[in-house]
Amino acid sequence: MNAAEKNVVIPAQAGIQAARERRSVQPPDVIVIGGGIIGLSSAWALCREGLHVQIYDTAIASTQASWAGGGILSPLPPGHCEPGLKPLLDESLRAYPGWCAELQSLTGIDPQFWRCGAQMQDQWWPDIAQVRSPRLLAALRNALRLKGAEVIESAVEEILIEEGRVCGVKTQGKKIACAHVVLATGAWSGQLHPPTGVKPIKGEMLLLRGKPGLLQYIVLDDEIYLVPRKDGRILVGSTLEEVGFDSAPTCAARVHLLNRATRLWPALAHLPIEQHWAGLRPRTSSGLPLIGASETEGLFLNTGHFRLGITLAPASAHHLVRSVTKPTSIAVHPQTPLLPSACTAAPRPGQVHQRS
Repeated sequence: MNAAEKNVVIPAQAGIQAARERRSVQPPDVIVIGGGIIGLSSAWALCREGLHVQIYDTAIASTQASWAGGGILSPLPPGHCEPGLKPLLDESLRAYPGWCAELQSLTGIDPQFWRCGAQMQDQWWPDIAQVRSPRLLAALRNALRLKGAEVIESAVEEILIEEGRVCGVKTQGKKIACAHVVLATGAWSGQLHPPTGVKPIKGEMLLLRGKPGLLQYIVLDDEIYLVPRKDGRILVGSTLEEVGFDSAPTCAARVHLLNRATRLWPALAHLPIEQHWAGLRPRTSSGLPLIGASETEGLFLNTGHFRLGITLAPASAHHLVRSVTKPTSIAVHPQTPLLPSACTAAPRPGQVHQRS
């Protein structure tokens, strides 16, 4: 590369640099804790409202449930959904095609939304779609940077509360002041805010290397699923196990998944295993996600989606933003899932809260 080429700045890079310069001297309106699909989609929705957002996460946490997920845009098994979740599910599924198209147009990264259909025994669901989870995460991260959001690789050690309301977070021993904090750390949510009651559920998956066209649709039984990718790879998932925060893949799970996969689709028997990994899914005691204002003023929740984090991300982010900016939003609480929030609404970011 010559000297002239080194000085060339492509438009996307110029946009990111300008946004960083504008935001570098401004305190955040909202801090989002968590850089998985729920945290990034929440941050993106907040940015679209014109708010200055900082996202804090560690590399290990962001690769757990979201990066490791299969990307099936459906409950498992298909057609089985908690009645209280059905409106949220339908809203997300309607939003997905446009959401992915917008992110691709903005960033040039294709999340590979694909309405490939799914088969379970003699049942066929032609409208079931999938996305490539790592590509969707990459598109969201790039879109956030273009909007001027700051993605900071640093663990939040504590949510700071004074006189019953949030005043910031502590990371690397330093206080970052902010009046609005969104907790979206998935399986780790209970560590930062025990009232969520969120627990980690381990799930292991395999990625097989096949040729394009070998499998053209999702195949499921009552225990595992096979998800084809356009490049020929086939994802096999997944186990479910409550073992705390242990995310190490095991030989037992590898053998189990491969045996079940080949019984379900014998043509996979001779495909090489390209990857084997485990992720931690966040589950609440009720089995329903927590979305909206918490019992602490200024602290908002978007967590506990268990196996539906990717599926419910767009609608969950939409309702999270409504809970931050409008007092009549839908909220999900451990005691009153999917009911209007009874919590006192915090002032909208940018507004001044008058102390009594």
